[in-house]
Amino acid sequence: MTDYIEPQETRRSFVVKSGLFFAAASLFGAACSPGPEKAAQALEVSPTEDLMREHGVLRRLMLVYDETARRLNMGRRSSGAGAG
Repeated sequence: MTDYIEPQETRRSFVVKSGLFFAAASLFGAACSPGPEKAAQALEVSPTEDLMREHGVLRRLMLVYDETARRLNMGRRSSGAGAG
């Protein structure tokens, strides 16, 4: 007495179609990417720009480090306060 709808596609056909879709998408992406000449030009930066980028990365890392240390210290204080 239970009525159910038969699936239109099998798992195998779904996997095959998905594989074809991702293969086509990767080929399209590779075709649209810039050539090695443009990639080399895009990577060229002045020494000043490179130094500013490194400084920005270091500042972000220190910010994450400080925040992690603060959260760890707060966790130790709150767990220690309940035990005492």
